[in-house]
Amino acid sequence: MKIRFKTILNILVKHHPKILIFGFFLSLISAGLIYYFCIWSAINLELELPKEKIKIEREHLQLIFENLQKREQNFSESLTKIYPDPFFK
Repeated sequence: MKIRFKTILNILVKHHPKILIFGFFLSLISAGLIYYFCIWSAINLELELPKEKIKIEREHLQLIFENLQKREQNFSESLTKIYPDPFFK
């Protein structure tokens, strides 16, 4: 019971408007689902903020501030540093 290529082709030619309409609606539905899950639900998402206070120890806070000061110092040093031109001798 082999199905030949010509019989499949005849079925497709006979029912091509139905197949095109089905494909169109399938792509329309998939695009709507993608829009809903990726855009609409992300825009209308309501986040719940935590209501408990965060406690940070002074030692950790001091380490964070020292790290920030070192970064600012490195950044200011990099702005004043003059680099040699690699294309000019």
